Amino acid sequence: MNNKIRTTILGGLLSASIASPALAGDFSEPIEVAAPAAPAASDAISFGAGYHSIYLWRGTNLASDLVDWSLETSTSAAGFDLTAGVWAARDNSGGEEVDVYASASKELGFATVEVGYILYYFDNDTSSNTQEVYLGLSKEVAGFDLSVTSYYDFDQGDEFYTEFGASKSIALPVLGDVDASVAVGLNDDADFTHAQATLSQSFDLNSAVSVTPYVSYSYALNGSFSDEFVAGASLGFSF
Repeated sequence: MNNKIRTTILGGLLSASIASPALAGDFSEPIEVAAPAAPAASDAISFGAGYHSIYLWRGTNLASDLVDWSLETSTSAAGFDLTAGVWAARDNSGGEEVDVYASASKELGFATVEVGYILYYFDNDTSSNTQEVYLGLSKEVAGFDLSVTSYYDFDQGDEFYTEFGASKSIALPVLGDVDASVAVGLNDDADFTHAQATLSQSFDLNSAVSVTPYVSYSYALNGSFSDEFVAGASLGFSF
């Protein structure tokens, strides 16, 4: 499901994050009415593909050897940044998942506010298909990118999941600039689920293609979870 790595992850989630919608793997507003405006010239399309040693979603190990791809488009209109995309994955058990997502964000001064929607579709188990909406706030403070995002499953789960995150680019000997991030999950029962730390580094192959390897460790904060280590890499193309 979405990090949000917002590989985009969570996800990348993640994002590659990534949420990384929050990709089911890892981990993403209309606040005011504005006059219609023509789309900005900054319209973009991006494609990504990756491999992950395990499918780690919100602190839970769902499967091994996850291969994924994503296609996303973004634009700006009426003062909002708009994004829509699809994320698809297959694991070593043959499980297949497709997530479709859309979001809108706006800088309001005190923070950037984002609202979004995610559809989770499981080809081999359609009874588990579900939908979420989410609300997120993000702000740069003292060089750190801070965020809090709350997801609500209004379909199958009827429950909330909230993630607190912080990230910063740091300079390391030999390696150079590395993106470091930490995230802590909070479930519907107000119990902390896990804390996850991730290191990633992007290498530009040319002006349109980049590769991002990463390592991540999830530390269980209650007995329903276990400690997990995941490593992988994502290849990104922008058009």
